[in-house]
Amino acid sequence: GTSAAGLLDIRDTTLGESVPGVSIHAQILEQILVDRYLNRTVFQDASELAIFIAICFAVFLTLVLFGPITSVLIGGLAGGATFWTSWHLFTMNGILLDVTFPLIAGFVVFFALTVFRFAVLDREKRLIRNSFSKYVAPSILGKIEASGHDLKLGGDMTDVTVMFTDIREFTPLSASMSAQELVALLNELFTDLTAEILDAKGTVDKYIGDSIMAFWNAPVAVENHEHLACISALKMRDRLDAFSRKRVAAGLAPVRMATGLATGRACVGNMGSRDHFNYSVVGDVVNEAARIEAACRRVHYDIVASSDVVSRASGLATLYAGALQLKGVAQRIETYLIVGSGAMAGTKAFQDLVEAHQSLVGKLENGGDASVDIERCRTLANAIDPNLTGFYNVILDNRADFLSQTRLEKSA
Repeated sequence: GTSAAGLLDIRDTTLGESVPGVSIHAQILEQILVDRYLNRTVFQDASELAIFIAICFAVFLTLVLFGPITSVLIGGLAGGATFWTSWHLFTMNGILLDVTFPLIAGFVVFFALTVFRFAVLDREKRLIRNSFSKYVAPSILGKIEASGHDLKLGGDMTDVTVMFTDIREFTPLSASMSAQELVALLNELFTDLTAEILDAKGTVDKYIGDSIMAFWNAPVAVENHEHLACISALKMRDRLDAFSRKRVAAGLAPVRMATGLATGRACVGNMGSRDHFNYSVVGDVVNEAARIEAACRRVHYDIVASSDVVSRASGLATLYAGALQLKGVAQRIETYLIVGSGAMAGTKAFQDLVEAHQSLVGKLENGGDASVDIERCRTLANAIDPNLTGFYNVILDNRADFLSQTRLEKSA
């Protein structure tokens, strides 16, 4: 045959090439002579449709369950395997299986679902992350995102443990430095303290000047939240001690802090306007924790907790601090000093102090002479925590906190 362009026998093929018609005839004869044909049946049509459905379903499932990055990896592997199968069938068996449409369709489905997820489904998670990322630990934040916490005004009643911390003698401290220096000090100190709250699965409610308010067991439930709050307070004390040692080494005054803990029912949720709100907690337990923190000055100790906290946070080294009359609280609240962790509670030195302290409390409750017991407690306490000596130095001034109810009513 001829292949001159002027004979108008130049034909377009499915591969996009223009070839002489005689070449097409030659290829037909070649297939007849070698008995190898390109096959295209209804089976290939059904296979392409099945591949299209499988790829789209796989992209959708992996995107929903594992996210875009994993979906790209799995989709890439599936697409590569499909393309290799098509090429193998064509080169080895002459079977025409067109996977172009399924692969392109799978990419379109992936792109559409990614855009939809980012614009609609992930909007709530982004809002949650922006709202809580500065207040809760990453592990808690992950649970919030997984549960789809509802960001709306209002709250729910739940059991929480509330903590208030406050820097003691902050006014003279602030008077000794410039505003910029004071802000730098607070930022550095609060960074350390906040890290311990978040590590103990707590939620930072707010920073109030030189104070921190935090709570546990919300926005997600946390087991043993009373114990975690106490451990957080003890670790915050260690952080503060290290911070103060650096200041003393630099010729600066140390920083002292008081911490109050209480547990009980409270309303927890988003509070504020409909456009601007904060996640917070409201209830009597908040006032109780704040008043206990303020009472640290009167009992001369840095960590004081209500009896409810101590009874549920078993195993810690604690000492009874009396039934305090707190401002704004109708009834006296039994309180305890949080002296140390369970490791300290198991030492003989602390057990001896507990025995002496119980004897002292018995004398105070019954109105007996407690001077000898106070001196013994002071001596034992100095070996465990020198700060406890301040508590025993003023314990007689706070004798009313240890009187039995009958004697208290008589004295009133």
